[in-house]
Amino acid sequence: TDFTGILFGYWDFLGAKLVIQDEALFNKPNTQKIADVVKEKELKLWKTKPPYMRFCDADLITVADLNTSHKLEFSQTKKDDLENAVNSVRLFIEDGKIIIDPKCKNLLSQIHNATWDTTRSKFKRTEGKGHYDLLAALVYMVRNIHRQRNPYPPGLGLNIATMFIPADSKTSDSHKSIGKA
Repeated sequence: TDFTGILFGYWDFLGAKLVIQDEALFNKPNTQKIADVVKEKELKLWKTKPPYMRFCDADLITVADLNTSHKLEFSQTKKDDLENAVNSVRLFIEDGKIIIDPKCKNLLSQIHNATWDTTRSKFKRTEGKGHYDLLAALVYMVRNIHRQRNPYPPGLGLNIATMFIPADSKTSDSHKSIGKA
């Protein structure tokens, strides 16, 4: 009875921001449809570079099907303490730590229109919007990003044609301390 919402994005390590690049929203898709759209959008967005990770809130059978039959590795997200997780998203938004591409119209609509059900344990179901699956995907994305993971390899930006670092050069104590931190 619910929609399936998928977000595509990445953590901008240097800017310390979550960038949402695209979305997909389906009504009762099968696993093949989900896999086809994920592969198509990932290829369009990131060419042949696979994403660092994928998370979902699907049942174990769907996750196993995506992983084995479709060669798309997904992990299940934790779904506990939704109110706390929503508050984390609110803080990210208030602090300007989420950038959403304007073409993600469904996500933007869901962010502005979602309300809690009477128990404050899930989003209220509405006609035409389901229970705000793209907002839930954003909550899970914020929960699972690895903000401390530096995707830039050591030495990125060094030009060996113009820079020379002797092999016997010593690293300062402060540099070592920063590296450990």
